[in-house]
Amino acid sequence: ANIDYPKVVTKIHNEYVLAGADIITTNTFRSTPYTYKKAGLSSVKAFDYAKHSFFKAVDCAYDAIGENTKIAGSITSVEDCYRPEKFPGKMATQDTYGQLLEWFNQCEVDIIIFETMGNIHEINIALDLVTDLDKPVWMSLIMKNKDTLLDGTSILETLKLIDNYNIKLLLINCNN
Repeated sequence: ANIDYPKVVTKIHNEYVLAGADIITTNTFRSTPYTYKKAGLSSVKAFDYAKHSFFKAVDCAYDAIGENTKIAGSITSVEDCYRPEKFPGKMATQDTYGQLLEWFNQCEVDIIIFETMGNIHEINIALDLVTDLDKPVWMSLIMKNKDTLLDGTSILETLKLIDNYNIKLLLINCNN
C-alpha cells in the first residue's frame, strides 16, 4: 500500500487528523527486510523493498499531519505478534529493530512505539536498543490473560523489566 497506493495511505492518515487525532502512527508495522525475505525475496531485494516501503510510509504520514500532529514510528514483533513462540532469536531481532530505529532516526519521527509486544525476549531486546534514544518510546503489550503476556511471562515480571527503562507510555492492544 505504501508503494502502490500512497495516496490511500495518506488519505487514511488525513482522516484521522481531521477527526482530531494529535498523533498518527506510520504504516511501518511490517515494513522490514525480515518480512520481505520471509515472503521470498532475496536478502538484497528484501532490504531494498523494505526500505522503500518504510520511507514511503513515513512520507505518507508527513503528508497528512496537521500543525500540531505528531508522528509515532510503528515497530512490532519480528515474526508474528500473535505467535510469540515464533521468536526468531536475538540476532534477527537486534538486526531488525536496529535497522528500523536507524531509519526512524533519519526521518525524525516524534515517538517510537513498539506495538503488540507479547514476547519478553523481544521486549528486552527492544528496550536495550532504545536506552540512548533521544525521543519518547512507547510500549504496547498483548496479553494472554490479565496476569500474563501472550508468551506466558507474568505481567509483574514484565513491568519490573520495563521499569528499568525510560518508557514514556505503556499500553495494551489486540486483547480480548
